[in-house]
Amino acid sequence: MLGGVTSVVHGLGAMRNRLGGAHGQGKKPVRPAPRHAQLAVNLAGTAALFVIETWLAKSEAGTL
Repeated sequence: MLGGVTSVVHGLGAMRNRLGGAHGQGKKPVRPAPRHAQLAVNLAGTAALFVIETWLAKSEAGTL
């Protein structure tokens, strides 16, 4: 399962590099649909929440 989370995080970075404006758009810019933005936001939020909840669980258990 954690391998899947890792893949999601890497995929978000790749999507940001490909669709974001920071690296230039080239001759044929790609215009993401609103559903792509919604997917990226929801995936990032889910991954962040997982990391926070894992940290809290380890903190409460005294294993940090």
